[in-house]
Amino acid sequence: MKIGFIGAGNMGGAIIKGLRNADPAAIIYVYTPHPEKLEQLKEEYGVIPQKTIADLAHKSDNIVLAVKPNKIDEVLAEVKEALGDKATEKLYISIAAAITISHMQGIVGGDAKIIRIMPNTPVLVNEGMSSISPGQGVSDEELKLVKDVFDGVGKTVVVPEDMIHAVISVSGSSPAYTYMYINALIENGVKQGITEESAKELAVQAVRGAAKMVLETGVDPLILRDNVCSKGGTTIEAVHVLEDEDFMGIVDKAADATSNRSKELTV
Repeated sequence: MKIGFIGAGNMGGAIIKGLRNADPAAIIYVYTPHPEKLEQLKEEYGVIPQKTIADLAHKSDNIVLAVKPNKIDEVLAEVKEALGDKATEKLYISIAAAITISHMQGIVGGDAKIIRIMPNTPVLVNEGMSSISPGQGVSDEELKLVKDVFDGVGKTVVVPEDMIHAVISVSGSSPAYTYMYINALIENGVKQGITEESAKELAVQAVRGAAKMVLETGVDPLILRDNVCSKGGTTIEAVHVLEDEDFMGIVDKAADATSNRSKELTV
């Protein structure tokens, strides 16, 4: 496999790690204007630095667009200029939020093969959740190639492109909501006299364990909630407060706001 990465920030670097795990023999080209990052990736994963986007485009069969959304048009225009009519022979893998497949095809060519990915930041610790949305013309083999890469840094699910807004609210942005919840638990522990270090360990492991219970038991989350509660006990008091404050409604409202903003930004 010959694959090129345009952009190599935290997310791009994590994906390169996943690719190296999935295919140790892959030839990985990287372009980024940051030489220190290139040198680091060369030492860690054996990537081959490229001086220009054009050089990378000519050498790669698959091109990962790991740049900010506001750079996508510029980058694709450079690829198109370098490759001309051959630009549509490549497979493009984009992690840019709010940039549709049709928009990218409008720059590269109408029959360009493009896969959109929506990863979340836990890919940085190999616990990511990524959605994969293949455009027209993408083969099963190409889809498997991309799935294997992102399975190397977490888990994946294949969804239609028009479901990406929902994916963003449920997994793309939700780590932020979870961090807020963890921080609230830590602050409460400190308020009650626990050291910050101990409160952090208690809260983080509780959240991690709860998530693992859902994954490994297959039991509905609300049943697992009820299993923790005893009539007249401590947990049910907290659950009553959360219900009175419409905890689930607040989360639903926040997730909807994320999805709606994604739709507003999409081009």
